[in-house]
Amino acid sequence: MFATIEALVATANGPAGLLFIFVYSVLVAFVLPLPGELVLLPAPQMELGVPTALTIGVVVLVSAAGKAVGSLAAFRIGRGAVSAGPSQWFLQRFAPKSGAPRGSGPVLSFVRRYEYVGLAVLLSIPLMPDTVVIYAFSVLNTDDERRLVIAAFVGTVGRLLVTLAVVTGALAVI
Repeated sequence: MFATIEALVATANGPAGLLFIFVYSVLVAFVLPLPGELVLLPAPQMELGVPTALTIGVVVLVSAAGKAVGSLAAFRIGRGAVSAGPSQWFLQRFAPKSGAPRGSGPVLSFVRRYEYVGLAVLLSIPLMPDTVVIYAFSVLNTDDERRLVIAAFVGTVGRLLVTLAVVTGALAVI
C-alpha cells in the first residue's frame, strides 16, 4: 500500500497533483509513516504553466499548508488522548529506558524546552518522523493552535528547503 502511495506522489501532475500533495502532506502529519520529502519528486515535471523554480516553490507551500492542517489534526487527537487518559502509552514509549520519569524522552525534552521554536526545528530535519514530533508536542501543556500551525508550516518549508539544498549540492558534486 505504501509503495502505491509513494508512486502516486512521484507522478503527481498539474492542479490535481497539487491537491494530492496537499492531502498526502495532511496525512503524513498524523497517520502515514512516510517521508514528507517525497512531494519534491514530481515538482520539476509538474505542468503548472509557470517556470520550474516557481513550480517547486508552489509545491513547497502547498505541502507546508497540508502539513500545518495535518499537524493541527494530530495535535487535537493527541490532546484528546491526554485528557482521556491513554496518553500513558505514548509517554512510556518516548521516555528513556533508564528509569527516568515518564515523559522525559529526548523528543519530549527538546520540545518542552524550546516549545514552538523546537517544534519548527524538529520538523525542519529531513527524514525526521513528523507524527512522533507532533504527538510529542500535543502532550505538553500548550494551547496556542495558531502558533502550532505556524511552527508546522515554517518547519515544513525549512525541511523541504534543506532537502532541496542537500540534493542540489549532491548533484553538483556528481
